[in-house]
Amino acid sequence: AQVQKILGVPGPRGSAGQGGGRREPGKGKGKGDKATPVVGGAAAAVPAAPAVVDPFALGNEERMHVEALFNFVAFSYKDRPQRIFLPDDDKPPPPPPRRPALVPGEANLAESAKANMEAQFVLKGLNNSKLGVKCSSVAKTLSEHLVQKSVAPAEATYSLIVESCVNSGDLRAASDFLNKMESAGHSADPQLLDKVMDLYSETRGNPAHTAGGATCSTSGAGRSSS
Repeated sequence: AQVQKILGVPGPRGSAGQGGGRREPGKGKGKGDKATPVVGGAAAAVPAAPAVVDPFALGNEERMHVEALFNFVAFSYKDRPQRIFLPDDDKPPPPPPRRPALVPGEANLAESAKANMEAQFVLKGLNNSKLGVKCSSVAKTLSEHLVQKSVAPAEATYSLIVESCVNSGDLRAASDFLNKMESAGHSADPQLLDKVMDLYSETRGNPAHTAGGATCSTSGAGRSSS
C-alpha cells in the first residue's frame, strides 16, 4: 500500500480512502436522481391556488330564511276553504271557519312575537337578493294570515312587507302597507321611504307598472344553493 501510494497507483476498487465502497442510502447521486430546486437556501414552495367563493352561496341563516319561505309558499293555502261548484240542494257547502277572537293578555303577546318572528323569516327569504324573487303576493298573503290570527304586525314585519312590495315593483301595495304601518304607530326607516319614493319616480307616468307584482318572477341574477 505504501509503494502504491508513492508511485501514485490507485488502490483496488473498494479500498478505504479512495471514495469507493458502498454508497450509504441518501448519500451521493445516482444516474436518475434529480436535484430539488433551492431558492434562498430552502426548497421552493408552490403557492396554493386561491379558494373560489361562490357569490350566490347561502349562509346558514340565509338557508333558514329560504326554507321558511318555501314552507310558507307550499303550505299557505292548506287552511283556505275549498271552492264548491254546483252543490246539491240537500248538501249545502260548509260555512267558512271563524276567525279567532283577539283576547288581550300576556299569552297573546308571546304568540304575537312568535308569529312576527316566523313572518320575518319568510320575508327575509323573499327579499334575499341572491334568489332574485320578485313577488308581492307572498307578502300580501302573509299579511292576511297575520290578520286571520289577530296578530298585529311589528314594525320590522311591516318594513319587510313594504320592502318586498318595492322589490317587486308593486307601488300600490307598498303605499298601502306604508299607510297601515304609520296608522299602527310605527315609523318607517328613512332608507325604506327613499326606496318607495324611487319606485314612485320610476313608475310615474307609467300607470301599467303602478300595480306590479301580480305575477311572481325572478330577476335571473340570483340562484338558490342546495
